[in-house]
Amino acid sequence: MSNPQSSPSNLTVGVLLLSDEGVQFLDVAPVDVLAMMTPEYLAAVGAPEPLLQKAVKMEICYISESGEGLFPLTGGAKIAVTVSVMSFSNQTRFQSPSV
Repeated sequence: MSNPQSSPSNLTVGVLLLSDEGVQFLDVAPVDVLAMMTPEYLAAVGAPEPLLQKAVKMEICYISESGEGLFPLTGGAKIAVTVSVMSFSNQTRFQSPSV
């Protein structure tokens, strides 16, 4: 179990976007809730220091088959893709930690 006083480690979140017609906007919305725990966000909203100490450094990657361009969401929204499915398996940053 981790020490509650220690700062959290970095977190990489991969969001897989696969569909011919796009993805429901609300299917990717929970990622925004996770992003609200980053030091940058908490500092921007003026969070108190004890909460800033609990912030999680995070990288969010949006993954599609092509790995490029804008991926369509419902409601006419689009999200920028950052990683392809093919390169995903070669990325050590997405590997599970050894137990």
